[in-house]
Amino acid sequence: MLRDSRSPDQGEGGASPDFVGLPRDPREGQCARAADYMAAHPGCTLRELAEGADLGSASKVVSEMRRRYGYAVRCERKRRACRDGEHSRREACYWLEGRPVRPQMELWA
Repeated sequence: MLRDSRSPDQGEGGASPDFVGLPRDPREGQCARAADYMAAHPGCTLRELAEGADLGSASKVVSEMRRRYGYAVRCERKRRACRDGEHSRREACYWLEGRPVRPQMELWA
């Protein structure tokens, strides 16, 4: 007879709700890595960004960079030729134009 290996606090999917034991990678750290990668590789695509900066979801990180953390990120859509050369596809390329400016409160104390 097979036993259910899930503990009582785990849901139906078998994953713990608070992911005990997994290292957390905060979004702010992911944004900093993405910014460093974009500065070193201007015009990178989401796929290149996800692989180069070791991100889970590059589109979510870029969105958070703009909205929550104040990075200036420029996006341009370009037509790139497909492998066969007959067709083309639209691809988004990203540039880092500025990092967030944080107030230096110790100067005013």
